[in-house]
Amino acid sequence: MATLITRCSPDGARPLVALDQIEGGTGHLIGLNELPTIQAPDAGAASAERGDVLFGKLRPYLGKTWLVDRPVFASTELLCLRPLPDIDSRWLAYVCASRPFVEWSIATSEGTKMPRTSWEKLGQFRLDDVPPTATQRSVADYLDRETARLEALIAVTQQMLLLLAERWETQRIALVSGTSGSAEQLGKGPEWLGRVPSSWSIERLKFLARMESGHTPDRKVDAYWVDCTIPWITLNDVGTLQREWTITESANAINELGMANSAAHILSAGTVVLSRDATVGRAAILGRPMTVSQHFVGWTCGPRLAPEYLLHVLRGPMQRHFATLTAGATIATIGMPELNDLVVPVPSSDEQARIVAKLRSAEDQFERARAALDSRVGLLQERRQSLITAAVTGQLDLQDAA
Repeated sequence: MATLITRCSPDGARPLVALDQIEGGTGHLIGLNELPTIQAPDAGAASAERGDVLFGKLRPYLGKTWLVDRPVFASTELLCLRPLPDIDSRWLAYVCASRPFVEWSIATSEGTKMPRTSWEKLGQFRLDDVPPTATQRSVADYLDRETARLEALIAVTQQMLLLLAERWETQRIALVSGTSGSAEQLGKGPEWLGRVPSSWSIERLKFLARMESGHTPDRKVDAYWVDCTIPWITLNDVGTLQREWTITESANAINELGMANSAAHILSAGTVVLSRDATVGRAAILGRPMTVSQHFVGWTCGPRLAPEYLLHVLRGPMQRHFATLTAGATIATIGMPELNDLVVPVPSSDEQARIVAKLRSAEDQFERARAALDSRVGLLQERRQSLITAAVTGQLDLQDAA
């Protein structure tokens, strides 16, 4: 059905398309128009022409396929397939996106962490019946229409997800700043917070909670890194810190010897931890005693500040402040002096409890709606994949489907 193109044109400049710029499962390219043109890259890259098909040989389970629509260079992570004279290029692209082809690419892959297939193995893929060129074009025409319709529905649903997330974030900020349905007179807070109820106070966080930082035992001492059982939060845990209110498990651990010979120490359950480097602003509450790396700080709240309320101040309006503190930095980080200067809005303890209850209810509603929309996106994507597979394998009667 196709030949492999492995040569790079010695003349002229073109955009270089890498694996990361192809969106898995959609056949779309990300940001091609923003790519600078370059001269011929290193050996192994291919010159792809309009009508060629690129397929990701690295981690082929991602199903990364692109029908080339302009001259480009294809990186070595991509196979450049040029259709034979009797093969329609659009039909070939759909074949490469079909379930049988992707499953064949997975089955012929080698490696575990970064599996990859090869043209020697992938080129052995066969369809039971290759239709005439005219039929290929009819199949491609039909799939162009139907996949465009499904992708439009997916785009609308994804936009709904974005709007839903924005609504939840607006609710969070309004609740922790006291502007949610409040008729109370508002007083002026810091710029990142805006106006808050006049009955609330604005206070330095260090006077309401004890701040502690973390540490990493010496990596060069092997004895510090054997039989590690003490949960130790690192940047590998920022995904959990983004999603959950409470964290009870960590991706990494340290041992007693390492902790004894470093500044690392156990933080108590209920401590609110915050990432201050790289992925700045990720926060959660410790669900049990744990320790943290130097990329984090933790606050043990006093009687006037509820950990759950502080958590959502940090996750909500405080994110604006973090953005100003890290603006322009090559590597985002917040220094200890800035953390010591943080201020927070402080309602009464009873009001904090009411706000936390409303936050839980609002987030539960958000998560239920998000799950429903995520499920809809998944079903539409599965429908797209099934339709492509049925059409290119001859299981779909186009006259009945029209």
